[in-house]
Formats: sequence, structure tokens, C-alpha cells
Amino acid sequence: HSRGALLQTPPQAFEARLDVDFGASTGTHTRWTTGLLSDVRYAPRPGTRGVSQWDSAPAQATQRWFGAPTFRCGVSLDGPDAALHVYLERVREGRAQYLTEGVARIESGVAAVRLRPVATELLAGDAVRVTAAGADEGTFERVPPSGPRTIVLRSQIGAVCLVTLPLSAP
Repeated sequence: HSRGALLQTPPQAFEARLDVDFGASTGTHTRWTTGLLSDVRYAPRPGTRGVSQWDSAPAQATQRWFGAPTFRCGVSLDGPDAALHVYLERVREGRAQYLTEGVARIESGVAAVRLRPVATELLAGDAVRVTAAGADEGTFERVPPSGPRTIVLRSQIGAVCLVTLPLSAP
């Protein structure tokens, strides 16, 4: 049986503005484009326009995950709706490794994105990287179909940004 653990990232009080780059892409070797029949390789995203990233503190002990993580955060949009893509990576010795992702069509308020189920292990010292984006060109439908979009992610009282991790009992 699994239990949830909360990873609060980014820090409690913050605001991140995503000016969506509709040309941003995770590449042509993703879980969606390979059908998992060949190696899945996501392009590194540090410094990519239109994304925000946060790293957790290093894990104090080994953690095993089995299930579907969720991301919840306060959101403001400059239009009626948008897509929110969330990626989780394990960061070990400075190198990031893709773990899972999720996407949801969102409105202003508190957004929840359920990520694809994953079975993995974090070792003591590993961190978790959370990346949020508003588009993945070539893989997902553009939301909105035309024009710009700005997504503001906010952590505030009643809408703290959290990732719920599906920790397995030892």
C-alpha cells in the first residue's frame, strides 16, 4: 500500500510568470513519440524560454515511489484557459533524469495536474526537479489555438504549490 508525501516546491511564497513559448518542445524521443519502443530522451530544459523549474532539497533517506504523483498550484491566466505541462526528474550528482510527466487543460484558480504513474527509487542525496511549461509543440495540441498566453503560478495561503509523491512503504 502506498502513502503520499508532500514535496513543497518552490518555496512557500513565490510567483512565477510563464510567457508561453508555443515553439518549445521536449523533442522527438519522448514517451509519446517513441511509444516506449526505443530509448526515451528528453532534451535538457535549463534556460529554456517559457518554463519554470524548481529543485527540492536532497532526500535525507532512500525513497521508493509507486503510483501517480500530482502537482497542485495557484494559477492566474490572461485568458480563459491554457495547457499546463509538468515534468518530474531525479537529480543525482548534478545530472537530471526524466521520471514522469503530466498535462492538463487549466483555468484560473487552483490547478491540479495528475502525472503518469511511475515506479522509481530516490537515493539519499538525490533531489527532485519540477518543471512547468505551457506548451510542447509537435506533441500536444496548442491551448489556446492562437495568440499569446501567460500563466502565473502562485504559492500563497490556500494555494501552496505542492507535488504529492506516491511513496511506497519500506
